Amino acid sequence: MYVCRSQWPVGQGNFSSGVVASDRPRDRRRNEYNYVYDCGGSSKKLVGAQIDRLISEIAPAAVDAVFLSHLDQDHVKGFEELCSKLKDEERNVKAVFLPYLGAAELAAHLAGILSRTFLLKHYFLWNDGVADAYLDPSAWFGERGVEIVYLVGGAESSSTEFDFVPSDPELPPSTSEGLGEELPPLDIPDVESTPAGKPFESSGPGQKANVRHVNPGHGQILKAPSIALSWLLLPYCHPINDHWLKVFKEEVVRRFGLKGETSIDLSFLKDTLRTPWKRTKLKQCYNYTQKLRSGNSDHNTLSLSLYSGLHPGVEMSHHVEGFYWCSSQQQIIHGRSFFHTWKEAAWIGTGDAKLKDKSIRDKWKNFFSPIMEQLVTLILPHHGSRFSFDESILDSHSLKFCVAASNPQHKRYRHPHSQVVDAVGRHGKDLISVTKDQRSRFIEGMYWKRWR
Repeated sequence: MYVCRSQWPVGQGNFSSGVVASDRPRDRRRNEYNYVYDCGGSSKKLVGAQIDRLISEIAPAAVDAVFLSHLDQDHVKGFEELCSKLKDEERNVKAVFLPYLGAAELAAHLAGILSRTFLLKHYFLWNDGVADAYLDPSAWFGERGVEIVYLVGGAESSSTEFDFVPSDPELPPSTSEGLGEELPPLDIPDVESTPAGKPFESSGPGQKANVRHVNPGHGQILKAPSIALSWLLLPYCHPINDHWLKVFKEEVVRRFGLKGETSIDLSFLKDTLRTPWKRTKLKQCYNYTQKLRSGNSDHNTLSLSLYSGLHPGVEMSHHVEGFYWCSSQQQIIHGRSFFHTWKEAAWIGTGDAKLKDKSIRDKWKNFFSPIMEQLVTLILPHHGSRFSFDESILDSHSLKFCVAASNPQHKRYRHPHSQVVDAVGRHGKDLISVTKDQRSRFIEGMYWKRWR
């Protein structure tokens, strides 16, 4: 099995990618699973250059999955360009993962974006398409060649027990209405047994993507038949606080003169977003609710995290010859290739998760607790902002690298914040700054020779 991950230099933003394959790079054509976690940055030119590099490196393969933490521009600005350039080469993005939002949750989320007035010109010129991607993901993503959209439900449970993707094809009953699809394991074929690739069907107006809802705790298992290991891609999304959402809905009903909360549906939301004065009123509802919560919740809490690493349920019973994991940047080689136990190869991307909020952080840590001791690399939340960070997320003993995907010279943000930098140092972790400097690309790779 061959695994490689990259954090691409796009300045203030996030663009990560990975490949899981059945063998070494020169032997893995059409025997791989390529995924992307977020695809955006402060500069469209920078993002476009890295997209070109990614497409060239994975050629002639498609992108099997794109995990979008949320639809802020610094996380999705390059998504359409990625789809377009793949289409030019008769390839496509096969699947997209997004946080699941009902109509009321979506109204609150978009109102949170509206409340950030300096971003209005980016988000809500209606033709920008960001709202369309939320309101009609089937049409918006389908027109860009995506075959299926998975909406990941929020994790409500505070139980310490965690059930990773079960081997039983029957999904346990869901407590969330409308959720219930399971992602089946995906085999990565051996070189000898690779079937011919499916012809690419051109995207365009009117084309629809399938949309499925999935429960939290259900991700994608990647297997290579010739070995006994499984790789897991596991998304997680925390829901909006129930009490906060209830207050927000009551305020929307009052200000808009609706008959009840059931009137907050997609048709209401589409009409509101198209009308300037109604957008202003929706923003006022959000700001009023925020004051009651003392700023403890905003639209960035709806951010999908992603785990990429070995399936924790796999027991290693064979000897692996030549196993190693290497992390490096072009401008700085961090130490040497280092050897450690087979489990310590995991990565977690956090998007803009507001992990400073204790209630959100506790559920996030509880969800990922079964795999925290095999975590090697953590993408710092919100590019290293102090308002999304808490030192306790650095407690994993196996954690070695904390990545800040940012532009320290950005005139507004200057991430990562000095408090975050100091905390990373106190915990003995290496801070990796992936900036707009093309030499700052951070690459990690794992390789197993075949089982004896």
